[in-house]
Amino acid sequence: MLDWGALLNKQIKRLNYWHILLIAFCGLAPLAQCWNASFLTYDDPIHVTSNPDVTGDKPWWKLFVTMPGDKTYFPVTIISYRIDRAMFETWMPPKFGSWAPGVRVMTWLYHVIGTLVLWRVLLLLSLTDIEALFIALVFVSHPMACETVCWVSERKNALAGLFGFASMWAYLGLEGKAWRMPLVFFFFMLALMSKASPLGLLAVFGVIELLNGRRGILGETAPAWQRPRFFLDSFERLLPLTLLAAAITALNIAGKEALIVPPPGGSVFTAVLTDFPIFCWYLFNALIPVKLSFIYYVKPIVSLLDPRLALCAAGLLSVVAGTVLAARNRHRVVFGWLWFFLALAPNWNLIAILQIMQDRYLYLSLPGLLLVVVEMTRTLMERLRSRRAVAALAAAYLVILLVLSFMRGAVFVNICELFTDSVQKEPLSAHAHFGLGLAYGQLVALSPNRSESDRRNVDRLRVMQGTQFELFMQCPDRERQSNYASIALDAAEFCMEHEHFDRAERYFAMSTHSPAYLKVYPNIQSAGLRGLASIKLHRHEVQEAYELARQSVEVSPADEQSHFLRAIAARSLALVLAAQGRLEEHNTMIALARSDLLFIKIDSELVKAAQKEVSVLPLNLYKAE
Repeated sequence: MLDWGALLNKQIKRLNYWHILLIAFCGLAPLAQCWNASFLTYDDPIHVTSNPDVTGDKPWWKLFVTMPGDKTYFPVTIISYRIDRAMFETWMPPKFGSWAPGVRVMTWLYHVIGTLVLWRVLLLLSLTDIEALFIALVFVSHPMACETVCWVSERKNALAGLFGFASMWAYLGLEGKAWRMPLVFFFFMLALMSKASPLGLLAVFGVIELLNGRRGILGETAPAWQRPRFFLDSFERLLPLTLLAAAITALNIAGKEALIVPPPGGSVFTAVLTDFPIFCWYLFNALIPVKLSFIYYVKPIVSLLDPRLALCAAGLLSVVAGTVLAARNRHRVVFGWLWFFLALAPNWNLIAILQIMQDRYLYLSLPGLLLVVVEMTRTLMERLRSRRAVAALAAAYLVILLVLSFMRGAVFVNICELFTDSVQKEPLSAHAHFGLGLAYGQLVALSPNRSESDRRNVDRLRVMQGTQFELFMQCPDRERQSNYASIALDAAEFCMEHEHFDRAERYFAMSTHSPAYLKVYPNIQSAGLRGLASIKLHRHEVQEAYELARQSVEVSPADEQSHFLRAIAARSLALVLAAQGRLEEHNTMIALARSDLLFIKIDSELVKAAQKEVSVLPLNLYKAE
């Protein structure tokens, strides 16, 4: 029978309280400049403030059994939000404007607790107290952690790390205990119910089995495959975890179906090739985090002859092989590299979503890389015999990380700051331009527009928004974005307002032909066809305008007549000017024009022609602009 009291007492006795306080303090660096900011208007409403699972009164247990439908399955994260709402929603908004500060502080707490669990995992791998503390401090204060701690919607990342590291602690530290695998299963289940990314830890568990557990990782025992019952024993331990992972992964794939797009380059093969520069980029950002971005643009590699492939593959192979060969404890370095790459496996883009690279994807993998760094640092100290110099470098590195993290947290104050930073660092990313355009649009909606200066500010913001949407359409990865058609429509309407008809025509056409893997929205397609029809009318190309307007009416949803009044008006005008032999349609369009012609903007000559033909309508129904 499990003696929980004895187990807890044993762990408490091994704790160094100064180390705990230092880890918690350094974990404040990402949060320092944004802790009291309101919710971001990007994804936070979907996940928290307008999520009925958070704001409603659905019983908590139903969150675990409800099918996700068109959303991610993370009931543990939802429950944590509901706890926050119960604690902070009543009293915090009058003081801070929202209850977001409470959510961020709780996320920081989960992040710190997860780091403490990671610290205990590292001690199980026979690192010294200082080595384990160094990795924990780097992890808790790394600028990459800002995305997890500062962005309310990424609470799920912190919880996935907390429970994922707890499952690793149980797997490594409870060998030979009857309750080891039930505890691993429990923590792993909570991790997967917080976010799908801990799926990669299943492969790490497989490596632990292959290396014969904790002692095998340290090189103290022979590999497990030499044991007669290795495969059977490992199968018995890993099968329940595998079935659990498969079930929750299936739920998440079904929920994210609308967000799944073809792999980078169009195939699994090109996705594998593209992952090489992504791995190199991750290594650089993890070790030298000076150019982190909320959004990244990665140019796919589609050929084996691409020089980037050879360069990145050679670089990765050299770094991995060099560290393994140079290290004193090669087993631990190999385990560190496998931890790094395998924990990242859910984000290898074999099943791709819109963003193929994000800082938060590295949250569960970073400790594996830091394990390699510490092992190489130990080797360096032994060879240089200068512990003080290495210790000074490590301390300086930590100070630099704290400063960078403090500065990075400031961009999470609002989405305008966040996406301005992203556009500056990744100007080729369509999603970065979309986010900044969205931010400007929200500023327009909030502007008072009462005075002349207010109106000038609104006009300036609208121009800035339209410019970002145009830049979106010029980015090479625009067709990977699920909002491709709607942004094309916005860019076209912006160009129409400024009489850039050629560009508007190109964007209207783009809005009507979304990539095959994206959902087609009839109202957007209809609006794009309407826009094309209006441009044709402006050029006096009446027959083409009639055909486009007819298509617009056909693709429009029957219950959304208000969305295509302009198309019907264009169609009626086109009929008047180009199809006078079609009497039945002509009479129908005359009846519709009585109410529709007010909505069309056309030059005076065409309006006069319409007035002549549709003589049953009063002259004051026509408006020329």
